[in-house]
Amino acid sequence: MRIKRNNILLLLISIFLLTDNKVFYLFTFGGTFDNKLYSGLLAIIVGIILFFTSKHVQIGEYGSAIIFIYILLLVQAYYEKINYHFSNNAILFILVNFGILVIYFGLLAFLNEEQSNFDNFVTILEVIGTILGVILLIQHFVILKTGHTLFSFHDNIYDTLNRSNLTDGRFYVVAEGLIRMLPLVSLYSILVRNTLTYMKALGYLSFVVSLLAIYFVDQSRVYMLTEFLTCIIMFISFNFDYHKISKQTFFRIFYVLLALIIAFYTKGQSLLVTLSDTDNGSNYARTGAVEYYLRVSKDYLLTGIGTVIPSPGSRYYWLVRGPLGIYHYSDVGFIGILASLGIFGLLIYLYIVAKNFILTVKIKNRSLHSLAVGCSWLMLLSSLTLSYFDIGRIVSLLLTMVIINICYLYDIQNSSSCESLVASSINFNDNER
Repeated sequence: MRIKRNNILLLLISIFLLTDNKVFYLFTFGGTFDNKLYSGLLAIIVGIILFFTSKHVQIGEYGSAIIFIYILLLVQAYYEKINYHFSNNAILFILVNFGILVIYFGLLAFLNEEQSNFDNFVTILEVIGTILGVILLIQHFVILKTGHTLFSFHDNIYDTLNRSNLTDGRFYVVAEGLIRMLPLVSLYSILVRNTLTYMKALGYLSFVVSLLAIYFVDQSRVYMLTEFLTCIIMFISFNFDYHKISKQTFFRIFYVLLALIIAFYTKGQSLLVTLSDTDNGSNYARTGAVEYYLRVSKDYLLTGIGTVIPSPGSRYYWLVRGPLGIYHYSDVGFIGILASLGIFGLLIYLYIVAKNFILTVKIKNRSLHSLAVGCSWLMLLSSLTLSYFDIGRIVSLLLTMVIINICYLYDIQNSSSCESLVASSINFNDNER
């Protein structure tokens, strides 16, 4: 009966992930608002079911941060309604988008019941992420060949087309969320399994597919470099022996560093040239956004400018997008968070980033520690140029908090079991005497 219950709950989690990814962009539930509405509402429903059907009910290490995020969003929604007169739908879109975080409480409670739940959860992430990555890659090459999109791909991403280039098959945001986290989850599966099994083969497949999707579909060199560096850090963390480094481990680290040097000379140099080129369009917009948002944030320090993005016809559009209409919160990381949510939003975000590392340091189990290390560094490095509060990356934030928190809880449970075993052994020896 319990196995059947767990399978049903895992199915609900899978449906939520599929909905968030618009069922691999094969079908459409309407416009962007409808997709996010269904995804957010489903997350709330699934979260409640998971929460009240689990034995280990708790708020978790990030629960207070999520609560404060919602309080801040509600206050800002009232501020935007009164001052900007935005429509209820525009404000509801933001609130529903962050509704995805509600599933954190139920998901954490369910995964904390037994570690097999987490193993199955990782498998679900790999399977869904791999299928999504393959479809995105197929779509990429079809566009290059024919110039057309497949199925309902165009309808599902129409809001990003103005920032995408169909001629080179590039689409913004679609290779995000789950795809951003997939290389780390897949690398974890590869590292913890010593023999080549079906599950380890799935880990290799999802690892390769996710990186290919990021490279070909998103085509952001900063994104790719961030993923690559994070995987390196995670790999070294898993293989590093604080007391003694074996010869095998030494050569592993050596080959990884060699690959990093080669990758830097092939992609890293062009990245540095781009970042130092003030005439480059992307770099010009990002530099201008930093200067603009820092200047405007002084007048909106407590409330932030707002998270709602007005239509170009609105007079507030130029306040959010800047005098040229080309600036984006998502391009400038921490500064974008300060501009959109104010000082309190930035403090909450920094709290989450700091909490990641605080919990990671406490994790002693090697495999769990390395996974938490990867998630922590990925969020920190990514936040230099973007935000996990963005619509396309809310799932990345959710998965980061859930994974690090559950690794921390598993480590505590494992440590307690070892201490109990040692204590029992001591008592047994004393009785023998």
